[in-house]
Amino acid sequence: ATFSNIPLVEGDNNITATQTDIAGNQSPQSPVLVVSLDTVNPVITSVNSFNVNENNLIVSTLTATDISTPLIYAITVDDNNSFDINSSTGVLTFTNNPDFENSTDSNNDNNYTITITVTDNAGNVSTQVISIIVTDINEAPIATYTTDITMNENNTTTVTLTGTDPDGDAITFIIDTNVTDGNLTLNTTSGVLTYTPDTNFTGVDSFRYTVNDGNLTSLTQEINITVNDIPEFNIVIPELFESKSFLIISDQYNMTSLDSGDLNGDNKIDLIISRNNNPTDVQIRWHENLDNNGSFQEHNISLSNNYRPVKTIIYNLDSDGDNDIITAIKNQNTILWHENNGTGNFTELNVTTNENGVSDIFVTDINDDNYTDIISISESDNRLTIFTNDGNQNFTQNVIVSTSINPKGIFVTDIKGDGDSHFDIIIGNSNQILIYENNGSEDFSTVHTVVSTQTDIQDIFAIDIDDDNDTDIISASKDNDSIYWYENNGAMSFTEHNITESLNGANTVYATDFDKDGDIDIMATALAGKTVLWYQNNGNEIFTPYISNDNTDAPIAVTTTDIDGDGDLDMISASENESNITWYESTLPYLEVAGGTTTVIDINATDLDGDTISYSNIGGADTALFNIDSGTGLLKFVSPAPVFSTPSDSDSNNIYEVQIQIDDGKGGTNSRIIKTLVTP
Repeated sequence: ATFSNIPLVEGDNNITATQTDIAGNQSPQSPVLVVSLDTVNPVITSVNSFNVNENNLIVSTLTATDISTPLIYAITVDDNNSFDINSSTGVLTFTNNPDFENSTDSNNDNNYTITITVTDNAGNVSTQVISIIVTDINEAPIATYTTDITMNENNTTTVTLTGTDPDGDAITFIIDTNVTDGNLTLNTTSGVLTYTPDTNFTGVDSFRYTVNDGNLTSLTQEINITVNDIPEFNIVIPELFESKSFLIISDQYNMTSLDSGDLNGDNKIDLIISRNNNPTDVQIRWHENLDNNGSFQEHNISLSNNYRPVKTIIYNLDSDGDNDIITAIKNQNTILWHENNGTGNFTELNVTTNENGVSDIFVTDINDDNYTDIISISESDNRLTIFTNDGNQNFTQNVIVSTSINPKGIFVTDIKGDGDSHFDIIIGNSNQILIYENNGSEDFSTVHTVVSTQTDIQDIFAIDIDDDNDTDIISASKDNDSIYWYENNGAMSFTEHNITESLNGANTVYATDFDKDGDIDIMATALAGKTVLWYQNNGNEIFTPYISNDNTDAPIAVTTTDIDGDGDLDMISASENESNITWYESTLPYLEVAGGTTTVIDINATDLDGDTISYSNIGGADTALFNIDSGTGLLKFVSPAPVFSTPSDSDSNNIYEVQIQIDDGKGGTNSRIIKTLVTP
């Protein structure tokens, strides 16, 4: 049947039908036929604006009504592909957790705008523009230091814990679970943490820490500390150096610095001192080495004005082949230099008269332009300054820092080991060692803290102590009577090692291979203790002290040089309150035994852990001529013993060399090269 002209209304229409034949007979009424008519768009009933806390994926469930279901939800205009919608349920979500601090909307303002559609079953579509605003909430900080620590027993290590806060809030560091086999100290603001294991402890210790932003605390982070067993020996052999005082001058009190070098081109090492004395006295004096045997002639280096120098350095400042003299004058805020004409005649020239209270200087080519620059520190105005040399000894002043650093010592070297010859600057102050990193363009804005727990650091030195091809740092701290060295682990991370904490008033430090055994030894002075001494490195960074002088009044400087031209290093010291410079001559570089004698020495080694030690002969030029008792350490010549008249050593000079190793049975070893002179 065909129907036409049936009036319909919006919605459902009920239709029934009957049939009538030609005779007028009518059929029963048909079942109801429902006919729907829908031309109306869905009505979106959810709001068009939402506020969502950051880190929440779900925005809301969108809703709509319509007579023709089911409804289909869709996003037609997204904001940087940031959203998803469930087409059936209308649940609107972020694709990724929103981060208020790192907005991903098109305007980067945490206000997202999208367009959604709702389509009914009849194909009618409604559109809505929706605004979603991400709101900031306080997020918990994160403890980010995850590196386990490895160190040697009976030492101290320092690391800097790290953490971040997503909101940029200031954080504090908290020890959540302390160590059990040592002691921790923590700067809760900087995160600098120092760990000292219990005496002779070896094994694994651990701690846990958190960071807090004032409201929320991070998850805990566990750090393991592995403390290694190391060889702890004290090999006792005769003292190798004797004190020889070569210069006593009655008016040489109040010396402030000492340096050595050839000032007149005669290939002999001279000495230069500065004095902070009566201004009418000559304050810089050159002591010319006349004969390499302790005879010196004094020359006065004239100074204009009321100059009282605090530091004098010998260096070829103008690259003309002879050594000049560079001087810091604290009381006149001046740095000057005396140009050497090559024969020891000097002309005074100014570098600056505007470095308030200059207290120390260092001379080197800091910017790799082949010209020697001057770096200074000033206690009075807390300045670190570079004076850049243009090649004609015209100096440009560049103040690196002028804040409260209270500098006491300075050293300049490539501490980060990048080999670019653009040197970094190391500063020691009241309780810190700071590194001002050179970025290669003489920008020193990046500062690293090596340590912040020392007391009254007086002097610093930098050299590769442990022979691992990076530069370590040594410090002398007066108030806690200590000498420490800081092992460079790379990436500006350092491990603190204690050499001594009983050097009364430690005030200067210097380092070199003093005994020429292939490792770095340390020289130091103690102001209150009236002591000049050196620490012999056994090759494993275990240091044995040898006191060269324990009765010099207020020693203020120590250095090493071959003052007598005999091929080995001597130690030179100067004192503030005495009138003497003292030469500690290296006169016994070997043991002495009479020809025909078999016994050389009983190497009386001890192990601080109480481990049983053994001895062995491991090399040396004359190793085949020696035997050592593995249990007692008694070193002997192989029979028959050598005699003076017919030397059998490798150089035929009656000096026999052997290298002895000591083992603690736990993987720790220590060795010593022993030279023995056979006498008539």
